[in-house]
Amino acid sequence: MDSGLALSLLRFFLVTPVPRLSPTTIYKIVNAQSGSVCTVHKPQSIVGYPYNSSGVDYQKWYAVPVSSTSNAYYLKMTWVDAFLAVSGAPDEHLMVGPAKFEWEITPEPYDPTKFKICVKDGDERKVLQLDHGDFTSRPQARVVPEQWGVPSQVWRFEEAGPAPPSPPPRATTLVAAIADHQSVNFWDPESGRLVHSVAVSPGSKILAAVPRNGATIAFVNKHAWNIFVHDIRTLTPLNRRRVGTFANQDILQLSPDGSRLVAANSERATVYNVKSSTEEMTIQSANGMIARVARFKGDNSWLAIGYDDGVTIKVWGLRTCAERTLIMDPRPSGMGMPFVCLAWAPPSTDALLVSRLFDPTLVLWNTLDGTRMRTFFTHHSFQRTCMSFFPDDHHLEVAIVGAPEPSPQACHELEQGIIQIWSLSGDQQPVTITVGNEAFTFVDVSPDGSMITASPRDSRTMHVWNAQTLQPINTISTDVGGLHHLGFVQLP
Repeated sequence: MDSGLALSLLRFFLVTPVPRLSPTTIYKIVNAQSGSVCTVHKPQSIVGYPYNSSGVDYQKWYAVPVSSTSNAYYLKMTWVDAFLAVSGAPDEHLMVGPAKFEWEITPEPYDPTKFKICVKDGDERKVLQLDHGDFTSRPQARVVPEQWGVPSQVWRFEEAGPAPPSPPPRATTLVAAIADHQSVNFWDPESGRLVHSVAVSPGSKILAAVPRNGATIAFVNKHAWNIFVHDIRTLTPLNRRRVGTFANQDILQLSPDGSRLVAANSERATVYNVKSSTEEMTIQSANGMIARVARFKGDNSWLAIGYDDGVTIKVWGLRTCAERTLIMDPRPSGMGMPFVCLAWAPPSTDALLVSRLFDPTLVLWNTLDGTRMRTFFTHHSFQRTCMSFFPDDHHLEVAIVGAPEPSPQACHELEQGIIQIWSLSGDQQPVTITVGNEAFTFVDVSPDGSMITASPRDSRTMHVWNAQTLQPINTISTDVGGLHHLGFVQLP
């Protein structure tokens, strides 16, 4: 050690009075590196966690002096006679229990407001350290050999004032798909682990829908009338509840929060209140047109339905019962090609993006006044196009995928998995991701805008990317064929 540093340390210990911790003060013990507070997660598990009202009783401590002349203390919980201690187990984990345990709490020479919490282990001096990690992973506190210059071994004893409100619970984002027309499966997008599998109709083909935010799925047997909902958090058995009856279903769609559901066929579309299992409104099809796609706006204020003529889009106000009609230009060939996708922009914009079969040109509508905001060409191979907006409403960013269709007009070149990221508020060219040799037919952006998922039609794989870096996160391979990709679900 440098002689000057050694002399400074000697002067500190000889001249500077040792700060005493008050036996009557209620402390929170704060890690100098992370700012997390020493928290009793379980009697045999001591972790670092933010100071908050939900765990405050497990985050407050008394420093009880063993004597008036030493730095030895007992660390006692404030609401129960339990003391912080090192277990006698081989791993020497931390615990709380009724037996008193001595800790030597010494101030740091460079900052007397910071301390090391030490224990003697034979001739070796060990200190309390907080493992690496953030508060969501609950990093463990443990005793390790002392090292100089390691901030995770340094602590502050701060007076515990009123605790701030608890942080909101962390939402869980999963990616969902119908497998083999019989079950709805949910995967963790980062690990690829299958989290839930709901066998909603074994042996029969189903229509199913998932909300953007919520735990309720809706499903109906294609050969039956009853529409059911199920909370996926109740894993087994299938706890389904009937919402209504609807024959010959062509469309089943949930609102983003799962509070409303629409079922449609060639004759009508019916909107149900999921909670009360009642019909809210029925919309008759005009001129024999068949509904092909339906989408609720993000704030549940409007419902848009596109029909098989490829010209007519109806928009209904679910609160006002107002009705609007958007009319697309007929295709130059004179053939009416049905709508295949409708995508609402973030709720503050009232913008609706629409695509038709065999048409790579998309139209962005202002649904308030029925005017076109933008018309743009995507990619010559996008004969069946799917779109999903990012939640940020400043740039109208949207992810778009497409695939060729078997027809005389379709391209016969080798397929590619292509995702285009467009910013519709400006004139920039799209950013493109190209993956593999299967064209994508499904795409979705996660509710928080952090991830993108896409998959080919009837594939066994789903791809997930980081939406900010556009780097791949995972390719989820499954043991089932015929995946019908539903998209992200954010569970409360």
